[in-house]
Amino acid sequence: MILLNEAPKLTGQTGKRKAMTAVLGILMVVFFFSFLLSVFRAKYQGYPYRQRSVMASIRSCIEQQLNEIELLRCCYPSTDEFYLDDSEAFNEAKQFINENQDNLSRNLSFILKLHLNDINTTIELQFIYPIHYPELPVDIHLRTYLSRECYGKFREAVKQFLVEK
Repeated sequence: MILLNEAPKLTGQTGKRKAMTAVLGILMVVFFFSFLLSVFRAKYQGYPYRQRSVMASIRSCIEQQLNEIELLRCCYPSTDEFYLDDSEAFNEAKQFINENQDNLSRNLSFILKLHLNDINTTIELQFIYPIHYPELPVDIHLRTYLSRECYGKFREAVKQFLVEK
């Protein structure tokens, strides 16, 4: 900006030199503003060129979560295998999708019970969806009713499975 302001006031300089100083000033301003814009874009994921609003993005994520839960309800119709951890959160999410509610106070979650007949035990998997799932990974908590020895073997098998995948 200083170069742009001072270029016309330079005394004893040719017109060509004044023009070069002004052009250099313009190039520096363009460079620094584009640098600042790229920093904002990196920090705020697309700022100021967002294609969707934040609420539309959250509604899309919640709608996908509800669809997954409905699909799982069809796959595991028995309440002995699948149940919602918090049915109020489920109803709240439906109202949020229908735009009857402005915000969500709870995350969607459910529990999936797997009966392992081979070792005569039950494993409970609790899935807690973050607001931005599927863009963020789901939290999974495991509850088992295994002996310490069986639990150690099971944990090693899960670790091995995760390493292979």
